[in-house]
Parts: sequence; C-alpha cells; structure tokens
Amino acid sequence: MMNDQYKKMKNLFLRQSYIDAWEDYQRSLRKKSFAQWDYIVLTASNEEQANAFRLHIGRRKKFFHVRQNIWFFQILTEKELALAEQLYRYFANYQKQKILLEIFIKRGF
Repeated sequence: MMNDQYKKMKNLFLRQSYIDAWEDYQRSLRKKSFAQWDYIVLTASNEEQANAFRLHIGRRKKFFHVRQNIWFFQILTEKELALAEQLYRYFANYQKQKILLEIFIKRGF
C-alpha cells in the first residue's frame, strides 16, 4: 500500500518537474531577460544514443528551437565524459597551480 503511494507521488513529481522544465525552456526562447544556459553538455550511455541526441539537437537548431547564442553544445558518450572529466581535473589543477604561483611571485616567496 505504502509502496504504491510512493510510486504515484514519484511519478507526479517527475511529471511536474518535466512540465516546469519545459515551460522554463519555452520562456528562455521567448524572453531575452530569462535566465539561460551558456554551456550545454549532454551525456549519452553509448554512441548510438549520442548520435540520436545529435540528430535531435540538429533538428531543433534548424527550426530555431535552440538558442543560437549558446557558446558550447556538446554530446558525450560515457567514455568521452570520463576522458573529459580527467582533462578537466588536470586543467583545473594546472590553473590552481598557476594562480598560486602568481600569488607567491607577487608576495616575493
């Protein structure tokens, strides 16, 4: 009994979340002042799903259902995402080290 009620509430929550997200998306296309994403990265579980995402996003771009001023739009498979995360950590650490070095130089260490 409790499990059925939980499932209903979960489905209701997911449905409302989807509706809210869709309405926000529609507002972001209509209103320049609405908060918008600058970077979008989608992750796919495999290359087949990534290709389906690329096709779908391509159609949306063609018919102007995606903002034209998004700086970065990328679709990654899980394998590519793992590599991207490694690169991010490397460059994030590099950037931190560079900033620390600049601070040490400025302070005369």
